Amino acid sequence: MKRAIFIISLLSIVLLAQDGIQLESVRGAGMGEASVALAGDAYTSANNPAGLFQSKRMQLCTSYSKFFAGLDVGSIAEGNFFFNPLPGKYFAFSLAGSYFFQDIFSQMHLDLSVGRKLLRFKEGNGFLAIALTGNIYRIGYNIDNAVYDTLLGDDPNDPLWNNGTDKIAFGGGVSAFARVKDATFGLKFLNLNEPNIAISDDPAGALPRKMRAGFSYEYRDFILGALDIEMPLRSPTIQDPMKLGFGVEGKLLENKILLRTGYNMDIGEGGKGSFHLGCGFRSLTSHNIGFDYALILPSGEISGHPHHKFALIYGFPIPPPKEVDLMVFADSLSTQPKILCPDSVGTIRAVIANLGKDDAKKFYTRIFYIDADSNYGLIEKRKISSLPSDETMNLDIDWIPPEKGYYDIYVSVDDVSDDGLTREGVLPDINTTNNIASFNVPVFAPPSIEKPPQLLKSMLKLSEINYIREEVPMVPFVFFDKADTMISDRFFAPMQEVSKRLQKNPNAALVLRGYVDNPSEEGEFSDLEWLANARARSLKRYLIELGIPERQIIIEDASEYDYTQPRAGKKNRRRTSQYEEMIAEENRRVEIRTQIIDFPDSILICCVNYRIGETEIPPEGKIEIENSMRLTKNLLEQNPDVIILFHGMSTPTDGAKWERAFARAVNVRNYAGQLVSQRTANRMMVYASAPDTADMVAIVMSGDATIFRPRGSARAAQGFQVAAREKNEIQLEGLKVDAGVDSYYIAIVDDIMNEFKLLAAGHGFPPSDIPWDWHGNDGEPPEPNKNYFAYLYVKDNVGQILEIKSEPVKMKITRQEKREELILVNFTFGGAFPQSPYLEGRMERIASDFIQKAVQRKTIFKVVVGGHTDIIGSPEANQRLSLQRAKREERNLRELLITMLKLRGDAELNMWLADHNVSIDVKGFGYSKPYKVRVWERGYFKDILIGDNDYPEGRFVNRRVALEYEIIKHYER
Repeated sequence: MKRAIFIISLLSIVLLAQDGIQLESVRGAGMGEASVALAGDAYTSANNPAGLFQSKRMQLCTSYSKFFAGLDVGSIAEGNFFFNPLPGKYFAFSLAGSYFFQDIFSQMHLDLSVGRKLLRFKEGNGFLAIALTGNIYRIGYNIDNAVYDTLLGDDPNDPLWNNGTDKIAFGGGVSAFARVKDATFGLKFLNLNEPNIAISDDPAGALPRKMRAGFSYEYRDFILGALDIEMPLRSPTIQDPMKLGFGVEGKLLENKILLRTGYNMDIGEGGKGSFHLGCGFRSLTSHNIGFDYALILPSGEISGHPHHKFALIYGFPIPPPKEVDLMVFADSLSTQPKILCPDSVGTIRAVIANLGKDDAKKFYTRIFYIDADSNYGLIEKRKISSLPSDETMNLDIDWIPPEKGYYDIYVSVDDVSDDGLTREGVLPDINTTNNIASFNVPVFAPPSIEKPPQLLKSMLKLSEINYIREEVPMVPFVFFDKADTMISDRFFAPMQEVSKRLQKNPNAALVLRGYVDNPSEEGEFSDLEWLANARARSLKRYLIELGIPERQIIIEDASEYDYTQPRAGKKNRRRTSQYEEMIAEENRRVEIRTQIIDFPDSILICCVNYRIGETEIPPEGKIEIENSMRLTKNLLEQNPDVIILFHGMSTPTDGAKWERAFARAVNVRNYAGQLVSQRTANRMMVYASAPDTADMVAIVMSGDATIFRPRGSARAAQGFQVAAREKNEIQLEGLKVDAGVDSYYIAIVDDIMNEFKLLAAGHGFPPSDIPWDWHGNDGEPPEPNKNYFAYLYVKDNVGQILEIKSEPVKMKITRQEKREELILVNFTFGGAFPQSPYLEGRMERIASDFIQKAVQRKTIFKVVVGGHTDIIGSPEANQRLSLQRAKREERNLRELLITMLKLRGDAELNMWLADHNVSIDVKGFGYSKPYKVRVWERGYFKDILIGDNDYPEGRFVNRRVALEYEIIKHYER
């Protein structure tokens, strides 16, 4: 038994050398036991469980230690295992155990550790974590293996064993670990409750409470140094001294071979030490297989009896990184309303998505603002529990802006930060560049005014007034001097108007064809085809300089058409006519036509076919119309001058009924008009032809309005002079615009918001007092007994609009006379057929306006359908041609009126006209009345000649049929 006591005493020394029943890693043993700051490998559960968060894979390790090799005390050995599962984002755990054994003594030690990550450092992939560890100790003695020597006083019944031969004790500890770039720091507190492992509960058997602190630094992933200090948390004695350990680890062959050395020493009087060597291998493959070996050479009485430690390591494959890809859709960022008001609730809207393959779980979305003074403000920090792969999530965040101004609103996903623009994420996001997006939000109250615009006078009274309104036609030609390509200055005004219209209609294009006059230019120019093309190119350059995009101008090469085809006279005429030069001028030209571009069919939309005698739209026709309107809707909305023509037709088999063809076109137009906006429906025109080649309605898009629609109207009024005392004034009181005024517009408008007089417009704050002399934009007076309003429009710098009208104002008169002249159609040279279907399509609009004027009470309505010609030809021929033109259009007008009024023929129409004091005369004026417009200038009427027979474009204007109105209306006094 004395031998047993010796062995037990020796074991106590061993246990002290083993730091008092601690788990020890083979890697740390090779580095002088300086292991508290080592982490990331399979031994982390032994070295410092708080460092588990540095591991990137699940690891398992077993080791075997042989103590005091060569000492004749029997076998003293220890086996260990370490198991480290893959750590989570915030939590980790590990399990480790050891079994120490000798013939008559054994010790089992089991550790369970749980770690929690506290902080993640923004730089260097660093972190701070702590761990709690629970210990179970089992001490056992196998006295059956003891040898008793009674001569020495050994007693098998020694009272030492009265409480049994084994014992279980429980302990606990806490550890901390921090990594900052390439440096790590470790701290461990062991045996906090000082568990007693003595069989007899002798106080000397209590494991001492200790603290271990360590530091390590890795240089360029090549060499690592570590330092540890162990301190008992009571006065150190020979049994529990302070210890210092330090060691170095080097890496070779791409970090696969590891070499280690270190020294561990007791601090204090009589302190001893040990020299440590070690090596290791790691395959660094998917399945990371390795081993470690350590040799410990103690000093003192047991020098020469080293300890050997060997370990096998297996690292499970690193899980593929989670493919989380959170994104904020920048285009989705908006507020409702678009412009927010201070101290009022608005909603910030955003769409976030997870574009990765894995679900994103438990992350934060931060919504914040930076104001104009760079101040930060948190709007909301919202926790998202889960966002599955390939799914989106709508975010609606209520916000009350603190004050007016401009704010940059940021929406950031996977962001745990609480301040500033820097985002701090925690998820393994594969693309962080799309995690944050911003947009600018204006916060301003909308413009307001204390009271509507005020007018000083609400009525103007006059006794009599005369109105004159005449259209200014467009000419879709440019004419040239002989053998010349220069554009004359007289074409500037009409071409400038064409340019303005084309810039507003991106799908309308001009098609240019150049022509020559063969008889007069053949001897003057050698290459007439080149001359025709040169004239078209010259006009194209001219139009581009006026602002038309080049893509909207198409030149047809003269080789593709007859560039010598005359507009006047014959191609190979003899030059003997007294009008020879005028005829030649008509032929030296560029003709302008239109075409729709960027559309599958440049003209035809669809056709609606009819059975004989029917006018109602067939079912299949409605489907055609619906599909066609859907196809053309966007184009029509984007091109305000592109019109749709509904051409009704009737064949001889159908009776060649013009009324039927017209009714078909009207029905199709009305149905199509229901499928589009009112603005688009207003650009739908109808016309009819009979006999024709098919019973159908052809729906055609046309850009002809850009070149044929008259350039507005010349208006004048006689007898309208306002005394200074009668002049009016608009006053604005209490206008408030927080965001500043971008633009303003002040005008007199009628009941349907048509501008009558522009009073002021511009940028910046509007004037508070604006005079008005009762005149309109063309010097005309207000319509009698019609309501007018002072209208104020203000747009602030963020796009908010204030629109407000005054109370109505009127002009009251006793007698009004109105004269109007509207050009119905222009004709080809010497012909009786219209120049453009667009002008013919206007007839329905004119007829509708005719009916509205005729039904007015107390009105005398006189109408003259007048035909006109240019000066070329004999007076007799021109008289006959002008009358022929007038009769044709008068017939068209009567047929339109009959159809629209649902009458049964001319007799009923004549009765209707008589009942409404309307008379229609048809006259042919020949060339006796070239086209003029009358304007009121400085108190006098002034005639301006538009149809100048000295120029080919003037002669084109004169080849016309015009509708001349004279309306006399009496009002009650």
